[in-house]
Amino acid sequence: MAENGKKEITLMSFGFKHGQPDRANLLFDVRFLQNPYWVPELKDKTGRDEDVGAYIREDPAFEQLIGDIEKFVEFVTPLYPDDHDREFVVAIGCTGGRHRSVHTVETLFKRFQEKDITVRAHHRDLKE
Repeated sequence: MAENGKKEITLMSFGFKHGQPDRANLLFDVRFLQNPYWVPELKDKTGRDEDVGAYIREDPAFEQLIGDIEKFVEFVTPLYPDDHDREFVVAIGCTGGRHRSVHTVETLFKRFQEKDITVRAHHRDLKE
């Protein structure tokens, strides 16, 4: 539980090819977004790199996706009983867990931080 008594939100990126997370309260699949993996100069980078993020943000669905996930997480998190879990895990997956899911988590992380929501980002399959 966060210091303010509210649940801590963990945003977790992962790759479906490595298996779904063992524990997640919500799971979102972002494999429908355009994939930087197929762009030779972006393939070996991650969703933390600005040029990869710019490529993903070019997808017309990205901004609506971010807004919808943000609203839904803010709506549903307080509805879970206090004794349910200390941590609310939102898992976001793409194929390999390096590009689209990482950028989505990083974007949501910044938005929640700006709203003073207790949040952390974890990139399960990103090895840097």
